[in-house]
Amino acid sequence: MRVFLLIIFMVTYSFTSFSQRANDTLQYNSFIKSLTTKRSTGNVRIIQDSSIYRLLEKHIAINQADINLSGWRIQIYNSSGKEAHDEANEIRNKFMNTYFDIKVYLIYQPPFFKIRVGDFRNKQEAFALYKTLLAVYPLSYLVQDKINFPSLP
Repeated sequence: MRVFLLIIFMVTYSFTSFSQRANDTLQYNSFIKSLTTKRSTGNVRIIQDSSIYRLLEKHIAINQADINLSGWRIQIYNSSGKEAHDEANEIRNKFMNTYFDIKVYLIYQPPFFKIRVGDFRNKQEAFALYKTLLAVYPLSYLVQDKINFPSLP
């Protein structure tokens, strides 16, 4: 019964370790080693499929590769056609000259060129700027997007 509970714990542990870094594998190995070390109170023998360990390593690698987080941006331009790329660059430059402290992203999702601005962690932060931009960019709207981590002061 204890072995079964330990296996359930290990599987749960492997799926709940979100956003961990490279030392997770070392921590996992240390955890297993600490369980299997002989003690005066008894021994623990872990029987697990090697795919559990591989799954944990894969989970860690995926989280390390995903350097963005979910957030909000304001899309101020969206168009396709022959002149869309030039228009997008013009609008991007105009925005950067006016709002030099806000990041601007030119995105190409065939066949559309899009300009999205900002890296907001929640909709309320994005909405404050959105209200201001409506006067200049009346077709702008809020979009959920993968954003960059905020820069540290």
